[in-house]
Amino acid sequence: MFPNTLFDPRFPRIRNFLNPLNLLTTMAFVVDFDGTVTTKDTIYELGKYASIIQRERDRGDFEFSWEEIVSAYGTDYRAYVEAYVPCESERTSYAQEVEFLRGLSHVDARSRQRVEDLGLFAGVGDLVLRDATSPFTRSTKPVGIRRGFKEFVAAAKQAGIAVAVVSVNWSTAFIQAAIQDLDIEVIANRVTEDGKILGPPGILEDGRVISTSHDKRMALESITAGRLDTPRRSLLYVGDSLTDLECLCSCPGVVMAEESNSSLLRALSRVGKRVGPIGESGAWDKDNASLHWARDFLELLDSSLVQSLLLHEKAASTSV
Repeated sequence: MFPNTLFDPRFPRIRNFLNPLNLLTTMAFVVDFDGTVTTKDTIYELGKYASIIQRERDRGDFEFSWEEIVSAYGTDYRAYVEAYVPCESERTSYAQEVEFLRGLSHVDARSRQRVEDLGLFAGVGDLVLRDATSPFTRSTKPVGIRRGFKEFVAAAKQAGIAVAVVSVNWSTAFIQAAIQDLDIEVIANRVTEDGKILGPPGILEDGRVISTSHDKRMALESITAGRLDTPRRSLLYVGDSLTDLECLCSCPGVVMAEESNSSLLRALSRVGKRVGPIGESGAWDKDNASLHWARDFLELLDSSLVQSLLLHEKAASTSV
């Protein structure tokens, strides 16, 4: 039977997210993982790492089959994009883009089914992934943590601001292995010892997997007790990809992008959402759900937006 890592004493940093996180007494930073905390997507590396484990255990060579799954996902995605009406250039409203993104759920589901049919994670599970000394350095293309993330988390904690990760990644434990020195919440999917990919318990209806922009928005609402639409605006969300679009447009947000023409920034511009450089952000305004973009967490940490937040929260915590 797959052990429940949520309550396993060997995993003190994997917390119980069956109940809403204790994030919103004052302020919380919620960040995406792949391409935001990391410099690039890690799903490929996760599959590659699982195939290495299987080979080391003499369970067969899964690497070629994993490459086929990655290729099949690309084919499915392109077919969906090419067949979808309206096409990208004609999707000029937020509602149109959201509908397009939500329709990708069946593409993601087919890919997960191929992984489960292959048995890529069978006998691996989240416990093995969490115990791994360094899943990134053992894979063929190591993935780095984005510059300034640790400093960003440390500054937030010092100011009494909670930090959480919400991700469509298949493995909470894989994420925990990457940020094992940081005591922060992680809400993501999980891999069972029999090779199934399941959603985080108690987050989405019927325990479904977090895979689309809508799923992430619902997960964010779930862990924050549905307080995204309150005037208090107690959240700052940071993300880099189209699966972050709904979260970013639900509360004050920052797009993580190395250049001003990322796919997410282009999509936001196309649907009429203005995204300014973080250097133009100004001080935090709880009533202004504006969007900005930053190249890394150091740039975000040094911004007037975050610095004013840190000062405000430090003052609030000392006055209590």
